Amino acid sequence: MVLQLRRVLGFYPHRRRTLLFHPDGERCIYSIGSTIVISSFTDPENQTILRGHVGTVSHMALDPSGRMLISAEDGEDSDVCIWNLETDSLHFRFSEHDFGVSSANYSADGLFYVSYGAHDKMIFISEAATTDIVCRRKVGDLDLACVLFGGRIKDERGRKLALYNLLGYTQSGAIVSFTFDPKTSTIQPIPLTTGPVKRVIRDIAHCTKDRSLTIAGSMSGEILVIDAVKNTFLSSIQLPNGAPIECIVVFPGENKDLDSIRPVYTTYERLDAFDETIAAGGHGFISIVKGQGKNWDVSATLSVPGRVTNLSADSLGRILAGTDNGSIILIIQEGSSYKAVPISENHIAPVTSACFAGNGDTTMLITVAADNTCRVWDLKDFYPGLTIDLSPNSPSAVYLNEIQILVGCTNGDLLIYDIENGDKLLTIQGADRIAVTSLYGHRTRILVGGSHGDVREWDLRSRKMIGGHKEHTLRVANLSLTGDGVIVSAAEDKYIIASKNGTRVSDFLAEGPIRGMTLIGDVCAISCGRIVALVDVPKRRQLNKVELGSRMTSITHNSKYIFAGSEAGTLYVFTHGLELVEEIPAHAADKDLHHMSCTEDWLCTMDSDGCVMVWSM
Repeated sequence: MVLQLRRVLGFYPHRRRTLLFHPDGERCIYSIGSTIVISSFTDPENQTILRGHVGTVSHMALDPSGRMLISAEDGEDSDVCIWNLETDSLHFRFSEHDFGVSSANYSADGLFYVSYGAHDKMIFISEAATTDIVCRRKVGDLDLACVLFGGRIKDERGRKLALYNLLGYTQSGAIVSFTFDPKTSTIQPIPLTTGPVKRVIRDIAHCTKDRSLTIAGSMSGEILVIDAVKNTFLSSIQLPNGAPIECIVVFPGENKDLDSIRPVYTTYERLDAFDETIAAGGHGFISIVKGQGKNWDVSATLSVPGRVTNLSADSLGRILAGTDNGSIILIIQEGSSYKAVPISENHIAPVTSACFAGNGDTTMLITVAADNTCRVWDLKDFYPGLTIDLSPNSPSAVYLNEIQILVGCTNGDLLIYDIENGDKLLTIQGADRIAVTSLYGHRTRILVGGSHGDVREWDLRSRKMIGGHKEHTLRVANLSLTGDGVIVSAAEDKYIIASKNGTRVSDFLAEGPIRGMTLIGDVCAISCGRIVALVDVPKRRQLNKVELGSRMTSITHNSKYIFAGSEAGTLYVFTHGLELVEEIPAHAADKDLHHMSCTEDWLCTMDSDGCVMVWSM
């Protein structure tokens, strides 16, 4: 095996309940687009990838035993996947929804699971053991955003009835309670009160010790406590900063038999055994609230960089938080205080380009992404040592020119930064007339390829363009410079063009649009259409080609191998003679592996879904 996967980079923080504690307590589960990653808190290379979704993962939940994970996805061809976490494999695929599933989770006893599609407005309840559908209902008049399964409903003497409670909240911020009767296969919705004042709800959760109680976080910065079975508003807790609550989580219980402690539940008196702990997150904060019924106290409020979009809690009292800037943070209680431990920092949008800096133990990875940031990653711990905010520019290409980071942008500008401290050194406006698509740097000489076929040459010392040619008619995929000063460019107009001093010296017409090119000595290796080919441009001759099963989208090489990526997410490894060494289903299916970069020891591949994979040779 030529390649070993060392780390998957990325985190999609924009959907609630897509960040969870793994049942073993040593790892976390999160999503990057359509990919689910199980990652260790302490070992950055200890990761497991679950693939089965096509669309962006929209919701995840564990069953009560911790052995199964259920996940939902957006998109036209949307499914619910159930995963066996003991074998890290797909157990069952539920394919009843159309055009997106907004939530999927288990009942408190694990006997049923519910899924809800925000577009088809269908609620499906299925038996977990058999996966048989036991209830289906269209709720188009409610405009729900999410549905959560609760537990068995109890009567006033604490006896469990053959009925279940479910909760949902609407796009407008109202709460709806459902009563599910497995015997008749029906669910009945009941709008819940939010007290004397109408509140706009952002997130909801069931209490874990008294599942008749609902916890809701509001836009006004209040936590509401509602008895969902009796439809009774109990209390509200105003958080200190008053900022909107984005997400909320209730800490799991200790699986004790609480029915024997309070067999008759007619009042809301406080008993210590029923105390709940709640964490609520918003812009820049996480508040921790403890209590029950009508009695609650804010025990701590923590400052967090960014807007908290995901919260998870475990039985050890730890909190896992995800923020809108791509950070995953583990919060641990130490006595009466809390300590925040950074777990990872990530791009939150697809990476558009990457390159390596240094060599050996000092190798670093430089990435730019559609979230308008540039990050320099230390490959020892895969944590970014430097993050550069490129706003308002949107980066499309990156290249390292000795100690300078060159960033090409979609508005045609070229930005130059110091790799040591991230300081901006220079801006060249209009480096390309439309948008920069490729870069090549050689000391003070910079080559810029553009979206409309331009190839321009810039001198950094004078900040002037010293050469400009309309070599191509479509997007320039790659360009390079030979030892004798010949500029070689390849574009989607099918042409590879070699020019010197503004004069074309040779060209070659490929079989299809060229998506990638890499120069191996005097030979160009290209990815075009469904082929990877070797081309001798001076002689205008194709030396060899390999036809593959899907459209090829990227290519790079080192002294031993040629690496090529496809629109199906497959990574191919060839010798320099195009003998296939390895075929790896690296990225999620149908996710365009649009860019890659390598050294003698490392390879970085990135797809259109936001997933970045770092490999060692």
